[in-house]
Amino acid sequence: MKLTQLFCDVDDFCRIFISIWQKNQIPNGDKKRNRPHGMSFSKMITLLVYYHQSAYRTYKGFYPNPVRRLWLSAFPNLLNFNRFVELIQEITGPSPAFMKSRCGTLQVSPFSTLCLCVCKNRRIPRSKIFVDEAGRGKK
Repeated sequence: MKLTQLFCDVDDFCRIFISIWQKNQIPNGDKKRNRPHGMSFSKMITLLVYYHQSAYRTYKGFYPNPVRRLWLSAFPNLLNFNRFVELIQEITGPSPAFMKSRCGTLQVSPFSTLCLCVCKNRRIPRSKIFVDEAGRGKK
């Protein structure tokens, strides 16, 4: 997916979702300044979604290479890496909601039917996770 197409999808979603999301949040009594920062929610979500579609293993490697080097013209108010990581907590509501809204139907692949080793055989009596689902068997 191209960056501009992804940004348009995210921006259309954020225009509707964020206003509803902010109205329905329960205040905890703390006074917040609510000053806008340099990047909008839609730009931040676009970068996170594009990171997950890329081949980079860490966000720390992704942010300086294609983002700072190649997309500086696409994101003129780009934050530095540390500030961006600090602001990720502000999009913990809209980001998963966007991804959930774009999920299609689940397609089962033949690899999803393979056995999965939960734990080593000598640890089976101590395992409390998957007590009802897990069983002994051969691969």
